[in-house]
Amino acid sequence: MVEFELKLEVPPVRKAEVLGALELTRAPAVSRSAHYFDTEDGRLSASGLALRLRREGRRWVQTLKASGDSPVHRLEDSVAVRAPKGIPSVDLDRHGSPGAREALERALTSPDSPQWPVLVERFLVKVSRRARHIELADEHLEIAFDVGTMEAAGKKLPICELAIKLQSGGSSEHMFELAKRLVHEHHLWLSLESTPVTKALKVNFDPDDEGDQQLRAMVRHCLWQILPNASKVAAGSEDSEQVHQLRVGLRRLRTVLREVGGLAPDVDPSWETPLSGTFRQLGVCRDQESMAKNLQPRLLAAGAPEVASWPPPMTVAVAPSLAVRDPGFQTALLGVLAFSLRRKVDPLGKCPSSRRVFAKKLNKLHVKVMSDGRCFTQLPIEQQHRVRKLLKRLRYLAEFAKPLFKQGKVERYLQRLRPAQDALGAHNDDAVVLEAWQRHPPTDAGAWFAVGWLSANQVHTAEICRHALKQISNSDRFWA
Repeated sequence: MVEFELKLEVPPVRKAEVLGALELTRAPAVSRSAHYFDTEDGRLSASGLALRLRREGRRWVQTLKASGDSPVHRLEDSVAVRAPKGIPSVDLDRHGSPGAREALERALTSPDSPQWPVLVERFLVKVSRRARHIELADEHLEIAFDVGTMEAAGKKLPICELAIKLQSGGSSEHMFELAKRLVHEHHLWLSLESTPVTKALKVNFDPDDEGDQQLRAMVRHCLWQILPNASKVAAGSEDSEQVHQLRVGLRRLRTVLREVGGLAPDVDPSWETPLSGTFRQLGVCRDQESMAKNLQPRLLAAGAPEVASWPPPMTVAVAPSLAVRDPGFQTALLGVLAFSLRRKVDPLGKCPSSRRVFAKKLNKLHVKVMSDGRCFTQLPIEQQHRVRKLLKRLRYLAEFAKPLFKQGKVERYLQRLRPAQDALGAHNDDAVVLEAWQRHPPTDAGAWFAVGWLSANQVHTAEICRHALKQISNSDRFWA
């Protein structure tokens, strides 16, 4: 069974108005408790699986969930459990269907250890649920509002979330429109179960598909990285790697929409403004943290006294959680997600060749990077930063092109780009710090040393960048 569900986090102060807006106030409150199990070393979670025993009224149900073909699709295998008294024991052999059994065996067994490992309860969820069914055109939805706690390792975390589940229907357009309205009017945000940090997966789509379906597959690929990290950051995580991976996912998404968005007629250009706005706000947070973390050890190694005061950012830093919860950003995410799941919009329309589109865009970026690389040391810092952004777009676009071209040639080309990207990244990070001190002059000896050292070092690192860009050869163009 495939489950299609949107989960939205509800700020506790908005609970009453959301219940009223969805006409859930009079719905009966049903108590539910769910026990989640895994191995001690978390092998189920690492494989994208979740195993739970949940009490639903007077009955118990054991459910195994696995990732589907998008971040909001889950494969589900549920089995009713007889339990005359108390909590039943978990039993993996209850999942005998081929897909569920194979997923469990891949995650938990090996030729050397074919037996099921010991499972332990990792956390307990207790909620009071109010639910109702609604029909929107041809879509049958279940709306469920859960309020309660998650208990793990002696700690309790509050739960206040809304789930919108598609029970049946030909599409999900009205489901997404409902979610957008709730996000806009009540400031809710998408919530997904995730591992601590989610990195980009290998790009994969069918090269024989039509261009618009390939584009939707690329967008789903980006969302696999964006949505879990965004969910964690919105919930309050300030983990620097999580924020970084969220920004990487957003940059990849913006690249694919900008460069090859013409493969589908229903790409909405209005997505770019909120996506880029949140991307920049998260960048302010990263710049401030990386400033001291990365530069201080290099300065000390050069003989500098410790920097006592770092310059403030050019713009006021917004808390990462607030940047991600922004209704405009969340609405854009819902729009992109709906786009990624949609079937072909105009079946009679002629789709452009994705291979030809990629070749044209890759060549244009390649030529511009090569041209700017030859005079990199003479460029103003703003244009040097622009070269770095162009190089990133070129790299990401080449990664997305892998299924369409000979992958060995693509990988050799990417290997040529990586040294240049590393060099331009280090050069730009130093330039950001130096620019910040130029706006706010240093006030201590360590900071004055840093300004002088960075100013002199920029000449050296610019030359390193020029040399690294020179190594990208026209002969490496895999699309030519």
